[in-house]
Amino acid sequence: MRWEKKIYNKMDLVLNLKCHEQYHQKSRYDAFRNKMRFVDIPHMIKQDDSKTETMESGKTYNNLLYAGLIREEIFPHVINLFYEELRTGEIVFDVYTRTNVEAFYMHIPKAIQGNIKNHGFVDRSIVLREEKNASVLLSMGNPDSDFIPSKIFELIATGNKIVHIYSYDEDSALPYYAKYPNSCCINIKDTPEENRAKLKAFLIQPKQEISFDDLRSIYYENTPEYTADILCQLGGAK
Repeated sequence: MRWEKKIYNKMDLVLNLKCHEQYHQKSRYDAFRNKMRFVDIPHMIKQDDSKTETMESGKTYNNLLYAGLIREEIFPHVINLFYEELRTGEIVFDVYTRTNVEAFYMHIPKAIQGNIKNHGFVDRSIVLREEKNASVLLSMGNPDSDFIPSKIFELIATGNKIVHIYSYDEDSALPYYAKYPNSCCINIKDTPEENRAKLKAFLIQPKQEISFDDLRSIYYENTPEYTADILCQLGGAK
């Protein structure tokens, strides 16, 4: 709190994330209550609309793409859920991560290893390009945390189909995916049969086309413009 107090004392305005609002109700923040405001993550940003070439130009297969930290408690369930599609080659799983996933290969059946591609860590511009061109994007929930992963807004902004796999009943991403028509949220606590049926139905249904203007309207509080408006209003700008 010491460094926080120094910063809060010097600032005229402090913007805290809504997901931490309960934490900031502690009495030690009472002295700063009049200068605190709560905002959502301003990360809903339109990506480049120009056509892009993928890393494997001319590919004809459907792919599941994941970029981020591999979560050990979730990853095996991803493999089990998509096993049939990976076995037949209906889907190829592209992974972009700093995590050493080699250890996971020993737990992955040989029948599908050839359809899981670990691209390692690459430049962010490549990740954004590949996410835009992916058939299905994979999202993994944060266990036992109210932190909202800013990554989800990057995924939603693509307009592509998203499969979110989670284990925490109060998963912080769920309210955001609930508003997104191209999402499928799967709780690993449900039975494998239920989850497989849910996933299969989602994969075969066509993607709903949605413009970024519509997304910006749905997630306006997550746009930079919303936070900028708050700054302008409190600063007296016209």
